[in-house]
Order: sequence, then C-alpha cells, then structure tokens
Amino acid sequence: MISLIATVNVSSSTSGYFGSETIDISCSVTLTNITIQIFVQTTVGATYNAMSDSFSGVVAYSYSTTASQIIYTWTIVSGQTVACVSTTYDVKAQFTLIGTAQVTSADTYIITTTTSGGVTTVFTGHF
Repeated sequence: MISLIATVNVSSSTSGYFGSETIDISCSVTLTNITIQIFVQTTVGATYNAMSDSFSGVVAYSYSTTASQIIYTWTIVSGQTVACVSTTYDVKAQFTLIGTAQVTSADTYIITTTTSGGVTTVFTGHF
C-alpha cells in the first residue's frame, strides 16, 4: 500500500516559560479532508499561547482546554482541498509555561486525511 502522506515529522522545544510543538506534513496526493490535533499536557502549568499553520486559508483552527490538556485542532474549510504534490505544510502549537520546562514526550498528535477517492488514513504519535 502506498502511503498517502509521504512523511510526518514532529519537533518540539521548551524553555521555562515557552514551548512549541510542530508537525511537518509532506503529501503525495490531493486531500479533500484533513484534521490535525495536537494534545499538550498541562502537568507543569502549560496554558494556550498561539497556533499557526502554512495551509494559506485552506484550514481553520481552534483550541480547547480540559483540566489536563490543551487541544489544538486544524480542520479543512468546507469545499477546499489540500494540493499536496511536492509541498510540505506545517502546523505549530505554542504554549506558555510558568518557569518549568515541560517534557513533551507525553504530548500526542492525530492526523486524519481523506482523498477524493474516499481513502482515509490516520497517523498518530508522540512528540
């Protein structure tokens, strides 16, 4: 089976007062649907700071919080497609810390993609 997304690379960095987690996505086919979620644990007091992407208006983004995590979500805008051929996209979750660097290995992500042919693929992992 040929992978719909050629590569998914993740990176993270934290200091005592700031953290960020990035997902780079290199695709091989056009996507009619994509949802990306990053789950940041709040074990050392992390709070939402910002989020960004390089999809140029093709996806909308939002965040929510629970007692134990910040959930960053990017979802395709209705009627849009992601033209992945020879293109790398990225999403970034940023959070504020209260003086203690956060270990990011407990933070997770899930990416769900669908092609125009209806093939859905799910990618999950840790930072």
